[in-house]
Amino acid sequence: MITMIRNFFRHLGTSFKNLKRNGWMTFATVSAISVTLILFVGSTSVMMNANKLAKDMQKNVTVSVFVDTSATKEDIQTIKSELTQMPNVSKVRFSSKANEYKKMVKVMGDSWDVFTEKDNPLYDVFI
Repeated sequence: MITMIRNFFRHLGTSFKNLKRNGWMTFATVSAISVTLILFVGSTSVMMNANKLAKDMQKNVTVSVFVDTSATKEDIQTIKSELTQMPNVSKVRFSSKANEYKKMVKVMGDSWDVFTEKDNPLYDVFI
C-alpha cells in the first residue's frame, strides 16, 4: 500500500517535470483542447437557443382575418365555422370593430381621437 502511494507521487512529480521541459508542446495541447471546448460549448448553446426560439414562435402564432364591412351576420357565422374547422387552428376569437377601436385608442392615445366610434375605419376581425 505504501509502495503504491510512493509510486503515485513519483509519477506525479515526473509528470510535472516533463510538462515543464516540454513547455511549448504543453501550451499547444492545452490551447487546442481549450479552443475545441469553447467552439463546442458555443455551437451547442446557439443550437439550443435557436430551438427554443423556434418552439416559442410556433406556440405564439396569431392570424387576424378581417371581415368585410358589407358582410352580414350569416356571413360572419359562416367565416367563423370555416375557421374553426381548419386543422391547424386551435382557437378562434371574434373582435368587433368597436372593440378594435377601443384597443387602438388605448394603444395610440390622443392621436387616434381624430376618429369617433361612428367614423370607425376599422374592420370586424377574427383572431
